[in-house]
Amino acid sequence: MLTIELSFPAGRYHATQWGRHVNEGVSEWPPSPYRLVRGLFDVWKRRLPDLSPDRFYAVARLLASPPHFCLPPSRSSHTRSYLHKNKEDASEKALVFDGFVVVDRAARVYLGWPEVQLESTVRQDLGALLAQLNYLGRSESWIAASFAESAPMHAWNCRPVLGRESIGQAIRVAAVTPQLPGQSSEDWLTSLTYSTADLVKEKRSQPPALTWVDYSLEEDHFALDPSVEYPTQVECVLYAMHTKVKPLVTETVSLAEQVRRNVMGAHLRVRELFDEPDPRAISPRFSGKDSSGKPLTGHQHAFYLPLDRDGDGYLDHVLISLPSGAFDSQEYLALHRIRAVVRANGYPIELIPVGEGTSNAILQSARCFRSASPYVPSRFYKKGRGTWEEWMKAEITRECMVRGLPAPIRTSVAPPPRVRSGRSIEWREFQRSRKDEPPRYGAGFELEFRESVPGPFALGYAAHFGLGLFCPS
Repeated sequence: MLTIELSFPAGRYHATQWGRHVNEGVSEWPPSPYRLVRGLFDVWKRRLPDLSPDRFYAVARLLASPPHFCLPPSRSSHTRSYLHKNKEDASEKALVFDGFVVVDRAARVYLGWPEVQLESTVRQDLGALLAQLNYLGRSESWIAASFAESAPMHAWNCRPVLGRESIGQAIRVAAVTPQLPGQSSEDWLTSLTYSTADLVKEKRSQPPALTWVDYSLEEDHFALDPSVEYPTQVECVLYAMHTKVKPLVTETVSLAEQVRRNVMGAHLRVRELFDEPDPRAISPRFSGKDSSGKPLTGHQHAFYLPLDRDGDGYLDHVLISLPSGAFDSQEYLALHRIRAVVRANGYPIELIPVGEGTSNAILQSARCFRSASPYVPSRFYKKGRGTWEEWMKAEITRECMVRGLPAPIRTSVAPPPRVRSGRSIEWREFQRSRKDEPPRYGAGFELEFRESVPGPFALGYAAHFGLGLFCPS
């Protein structure tokens, strides 16, 4: 029996599945025999040129039959890179996905050919080729390849179907097409070298040496392992916004609502990966509603706070914070799987995590705060409660104390914010309602506390969506 052992020193396998675009983020798994044989062909030509074609052919033809696999637990992941297009506009960049499979660095992948018996010369040649194979797939996909004495028969958890009934997850693996009757060994080896240019020139849909083989994977190795430990002290996550057209600060509420929807959608997808009894149940700390759909009280669920950190009048960051403690493992994963915010103008917003941790680590402590969006009281003003300004100041004090903040020692009306261009944005320009409700009246204020408090924070109506946002001044 021939058994090859592959290890991944970096703990990642980078290879795009044949027929898929790199920006689909679909990784090949398990490592395909077709890719392995082509990798050995490359080693032969570049590092072992003294090996004769007949001797390499003797090695390659033995690997043309579909092997069995012993696969360790794994999961798929990706990174996103924004590459410069070499144009005058430095902000014009292309989004490129790098999909990969994550495995433990100590894990091993075994490929086994039960019917193959190696002669001493062939074994020596294959050993020399494997020893020189230092990557498989993309160049950053480092591997170490060698012979394995044997793998226990019960460990073969991914096998070709070959007419038998599939007992697990059905997948397709790219294998090598065996040598056809009448085909010379030279022609068969040449078929292994087809490039994309050759395919386009000959109008082929796939290389002649590639064939798809149905496999049965006994376990879902792409499922997330619930035993994996995730950060347990994350109370806030800060995102930078990447988009060609940034939203105005006046769109704070609508953007926050879209971010909330995307977070809840990400949480649903994570729950499905964990095979929860009710995968459609969204965390109340994300939705702000209990299991019956009633709004939560106490303001202990997540706040979605769009921010304009550079003062140009356009939103550039989003802060998601949780007053009731740290996010759990599923919530944490959801916050790192948020999809782009789709906008009516056709310019989606990518949310890129740039900071996470406890409130003390992410928020900024200060004594003086100023409105970044209008404060809209959660209750309505009635005559007999003093002047409107006195009542608004009293409402702010009441809300601060409800949130666990000290009462401000000074509260004063603030003029509309002035952005870097010199233009003032009137408070009435801000969206001041949710859904189909009529706009409410709001105004800006400046607050001063006796001691430093962490910020930003939001008070009043729609505070969880960025209204009533106070930032350190």
